[in-house]
Amino acid sequence: LCKHRKLNELDIGHEYYAQGDRLNVAETEFGTFGLMICADGFAKDNVISRSLCYMGADIILSPSAWAVPADHDNEKEPYGDIWRKVYTQIAKEFSTAVVGVSNVGLITDGPWKDRLCIGCSLAIDASGNEILQAPYGVDAECILYIDVKPIQRPARGTDWNKHFKENDTD
Repeated sequence: LCKHRKLNELDIGHEYYAQGDRLNVAETEFGTFGLMICADGFAKDNVISRSLCYMGADIILSPSAWAVPADHDNEKEPYGDIWRKVYTQIAKEFSTAVVGVSNVGLITDGPWKDRLCIGCSLAIDASGNEILQAPYGVDAECILYIDVKPIQRPARGTDWNKHFKENDTD
């Protein structure tokens, strides 16, 4: 349906990955899907997420590998706030659901060797409500299901400017 290469690469990945050069969305019977990968979600001013929304995405999917140092203490520093903040902002501004899914397990090679991928997949609905956060942990493998229903988007094209002004979403 759609192919995406990460645009907002972490510096540790430059040696290993080809940088992307485009964004796209896929129209399906279930809605219009946008695709971004992990750090694309926190590009400056959420430019990638916002662009997907301007392109008509009802739902943005973001496969990720959320990794922490082996000594990360989730009780002291709960994982997920960076994603919750950007996903919620985009969802509220554009009435677009955002779902980030992460793997689990030990990273065994490369620049992040010995870091832990810890799951914590996160889903925010089109109203900006958190509808799911998966368990945290290197062994927290699970398959979870959610119903995501696209809603009528409030604007298109330059009508977004009017929508933002009327709804003070800045």
